[in-house]
Amino acid sequence: MQVALLPRSSIAKKALMAVTGAVWIGYLALHMWGNLHIFQGQAEFNHYAEFLREVGEPVFSYAQVLWVIRIVIVFSLVAHMWSAWDLFQQARHARSSNYAVKRVVQANYASRFMRIGG
Repeated sequence: MQVALLPRSSIAKKALMAVTGAVWIGYLALHMWGNLHIFQGQAEFNHYAEFLREVGEPVFSYAQVLWVIRIVIVFSLVAHMWSAWDLFQQARHARSSNYAVKRVVQANYASRFMRIGG
């Protein structure tokens, strides 16, 4: 049984991977920027930490936006991994038999393990 919210076409799955990957890149960049506040002293770092909890007030309650961000990050990780696995399975089942001759392609270490490491 297919869940209606899950994308069915490979293009939609690739688009989902792109969007969730962009979410993670944005999170990592902002997380790194936030952690760099520690080099400005303890007071500045504490001010930044308090800002993270108070962002969105008075519309949102204390630390509510931070929890929404955490949920979005976890969802994007799960959606990214699901899309990658589903696309891998789809590509594997697209051909009914293996190739007769496997061509050796010049590839470096990173390109060979791109599917595993991202």
